[in-house]
Amino acid sequence: MILAEKIMQLRKKNGWSQEELAEQLNVSRQSVSKWESAQSIPDLNKILAMSELFGVSTDYLLKDDAEEIPTEPVMEEKAINSEAHFVSMEEANRFLDAKEITAPRVALGTALCIVSPIPLIFLEAVSSKLLINGNDTWLSENIAASIGMVLMTILIVIAVMLFLSCRRYTADFDYLDKEQIETAYGISGMAKDLQNNYRDRYHQANMLGTCLCIIAVLPLFISVAIGEKFASEDMVAAIGMSFMLFIVAVAVHRFISVGIIWESYQKLLQEGDYSKARKKDNESPFSKLYWPLVTALYFFISFSSGAWHLTWLIWLFASPLKDFIQSIIKK
Repeated sequence: MILAEKIMQLRKKNGWSQEELAEQLNVSRQSVSKWESAQSIPDLNKILAMSELFGVSTDYLLKDDAEEIPTEPVMEEKAINSEAHFVSMEEANRFLDAKEITAPRVALGTALCIVSPIPLIFLEAVSSKLLINGNDTWLSENIAASIGMVLMTILIVIAVMLFLSCRRYTADFDYLDKEQIETAYGISGMAKDLQNNYRDRYHQANMLGTCLCIIAVLPLFISVAIGEKFASEDMVAAIGMSFMLFIVAVAVHRFISVGIIWESYQKLLQEGDYSKARKKDNESPFSKLYWPLVTALYFFISFSSGAWHLTWLIWLFASPLKDFIQSIIKK
C-alpha cells in the first residue's frame, strides 16, 4: 500500500473529511486531495504531523511494505490536550515577523510618552525666567502652559497611533498570551535556536538600559547643585529634568525593543510569564482586574498631580507588586 492509500485509509478510519484533516494539518483541502490521489507528496513536517495525528509510525507511512494498520487508539495524546490551541509552523513564523515589525514601534511610542512633558517643563521655565527679569513678552505663563500641553498631546497622539498600528499585526495572536498551546513539530527547536542566538543582544540591551536608569538622576542632581550659581534656578532645573526624562526614555526604549522579541520566543516555548502555570494564574479574577486598576490609578495620579515626569515610575513597581500579591494569595 502506497502513502496516498494509507493517508486516505487512516483519514476515513478516524471519520474525517478531507477538509477536517486539512484543517488539523493547517493545509488546504486541495493539498489533501492531491496527496490521496498521488499527485503530490507531503513534506517531512506534514509526514511527522500525520504520524502524531494518526497515532502511527513514520515507517508505516513511508514504507510501502508496511501494511498493518495499528490497533491502538489514535489521537490518544491529542485528546489529553484537546483544549490547547494548535500553532502551525506558518503561524509561528507570521507571529515572529509581526513582533519584529511592532517591537520598534511600541518602544518608540513608549519613549515618546516619557519625553512628552519636556516641552511643558521647558516652556514654563522660560516663561518664569522672562517674568522674573521683567521682560514684556507674549510668552506669559498661561500661554507657555498651553503650548506645552499642545506639544505634549501631539507626542502622546503619535505614540497612541504607533500602538494602534501594531494591533493589525498582533491581534490574531492574542491567544498566545492566555491560552494553552500545542506547537507543530520543529517550532520549539526553531524558537529555542532563535532565543539562544538573541540571548547576548537581549542581555546587553538590558544592561545598557539599567545603567542609563541609574545615571538618569545625575542631570537632576547636577542642576540642583549648580542652580544657585545661575540667575534662573528654574531654567537649570528644567534642563536637568529634561535630560533625565530623555535618558529614561532611551533606557525604556532599549528594554522594550528587545523585551518584546524575547517574549515572542517565550510565548512559543511557553516559558517564564507564558508558562502553563502562569497562564492559569492570569485567568484568576485578581489578574483580570489588576492591570486595569493600575492603569486607572496611573491616570488618576498623573492628571490630579500633573507630575507625568514622575508617575511613570508606577509601572516599574506594578509587575513585582503583582507577583508579590499573587504569592500571598496562593498561600
